[in-house]
Amino acid sequence: MRRLTLRLAVAAAALACTAGSAPPVPVDDLTVSGRFELPHAEGGPWAGRLRLASVLVTAPTSDALGLKPKQFHDSFASAVEKSLRNFGYLASDDVAQPIPITAELMALETTREDDATRVAVFMRFAPADPAADPRLACEARTEFKALPPTDAGGGQRTFGLAATVALSALLVPAGSFLHSQLDTASQNNKAINARRRDNGEAVSPGGSELQMSRFAATNAMRLVIAGYLERLGSGAGCPPASAS
Repeated sequence: MRRLTLRLAVAAAALACTAGSAPPVPVDDLTVSGRFELPHAEGGPWAGRLRLASVLVTAPTSDALGLKPKQFHDSFASAVEKSLRNFGYLASDDVAQPIPITAELMALETTREDDATRVAVFMRFAPADPAADPRLACEARTEFKALPPTDAGGGQRTFGLAATVALSALLVPAGSFLHSQLDTASQNNKAINARRRDNGEAVSPGGSELQMSRFAATNAMRLVIAGYLERLGSGAGCPPASAS
């Protein structure tokens, strides 16, 4: 009995540690996919010609997101490269003279607003060669606001989980009921989030300050990457610094 109690205590401690720490940022959360209605590169001046030469993370991600720069660097680099590939800008290995570009996360500011978290990101894209096409050089600042999970289907989720526990205690198969309740809540969240994302805000899947900060930061960064792709898709690129 004593050994069993000890095992349960260790397992509970491990579960608490896991629940309290968010995992590294998934690449897909930063990647601009085909779901964004952006023009593709076909026929444009940079179609299949860009290659990501380097990525810099100079923002204090350790303080704001609980991640060391190296942890965030790899996800950021992969997301930019995948985004370029998704819209036809990434050069293949057999391209003779690709245009190398750099991406940098320069600054990241987190502000707590009541129960919500707002994150502003500053990013820069530029050609690796200063003498290259200046239209590839862009700097942008974007904000995104993460709302607490209880803003949408939280009540529905709580009801579904509580009812399932009760049904399980009575040995009633409750899997389909739980799925139905969570699916309803998920659809509510998706509908609300679809409207809110257009205004730079959405309901965070996690309620801790760290989870909300990461959610807001990744969405803001993805919007900046999408904005850069939109500039490239216009064929005009970024305006000169003196015109911004």
